[in-house]
Amino acid sequence: MSSITHLFNKSVKVIKSCGNTDQLAGGIKYCNLFKEYCIKSGADEILTKLYHDNLIDITNDKVNEFNRN
Repeated sequence: MSSITHLFNKSVKVIKSCGNTDQLAGGIKYCNLFKEYCIKSGADEILTKLYHDNLIDITNDKVNEFNRN
């Protein structure tokens, strides 16, 4: 299993690379898959929640960025 930190960093790259709202919809699914995978693989629950919440915050920032443009 990859480390949860490695998976989180990859997820951040996915979200930050989204260029439009359609891609961002896929990025949101990726965030949820991150959480599901971590839970199923037995990763630390608190760390998983913290990372997932952080991914949601990054996603919200990206949505705001699109709305400004």
